[in-house]
Amino acid sequence: SLSRIFSPAQISRTTCMWMLAAAATGLLMSVAGKTELPWNVGILACSVWLGLKALGFLRVQKSAAYFPAFMQINGYAFFLMILLICNAIW
Repeated sequence: SLSRIFSPAQISRTTCMWMLAAAATGLLMSVAGKTELPWNVGILACSVWLGLKALGFLRVQKSAAYFPAFMQINGYAFFLMILLICNAIW
């Protein structure tokens, strides 16, 4: 398992970067002009939320529970898909 190879601090930093990269990718969709203004606000809100959750992993000193990170990234992807579908419909 990864916890045998990496220290808790390394896993926390990796998880943080992974979540921040996902949030940045969502923001790039807005910058690239793939969405209209009302949906851009939703994407911005979701990306900021994920970014704040990601930064929480940097404050972890002990072994963190990483399962919530998977739930958060999946929730972000779900809401991002909903916003993109709504943008395509309206």
